[in-house]
This record gives sequence, structure tokens and C-alpha cells, in this order.
Amino acid sequence: MRCGGLAIIASMKTENLEILEKSQLSTAQSRAILQVMESELDAHGSSHATKLDLEIVKGELSRQISASIRWSFTFWIGQLAATVAIVKLLRP
Repeated sequence: MRCGGLAIIASMKTENLEILEKSQLSTAQSRAILQVMESELDAHGSSHATKLDLEIVKGELSRQISASIRWSFTFWIGQLAATVAIVKLLRP
């Protein structure tokens, strides 16, 4: 959220601010660091996969692999049937 040109950190955890303040930084410096971190996360956050994203990809990949295995099995059964039919036709 932007207000008067300054970013307001609504979701800032007080523990994070306290950690920065205990490191001998002023409140203004601590808030500035957290604002920079938040803006970087906003700018680049969507390019990182979350656990939910990975679970979705895992599920899609699992479905694709099982579909490929089914098609492969069907193909090999068809090839076996065609080979058996050709062998029977060639036998006297």
C-alpha cells in the first residue's frame, strides 16, 4: 500500500522490527530496511514457486507420467498382437 509516497508495511511482523532495532539501528533505519525487503519481495515474489505451486506441478507431472505409461503399455500390446498375427500368417 502506498500513502504519500511512503510504503506502509501492514503485514510487518513486530519481531522483525524488534530484531533490527536491537542491532543498534534506529527505528527509521529498521523500517527502511523492511520496506526495501518488502518491495523486493513484491517485485520478485511472483517468480518464486511456493509449496502449493510445487504440489500442483507434482500432481500434473504424476498424471502425465501415468498417461504416458498407459499409452506405452497399449502400444506394446498392439505391437505384440500385430507380431503374433504376422507370425500366424507366415506359418504354413
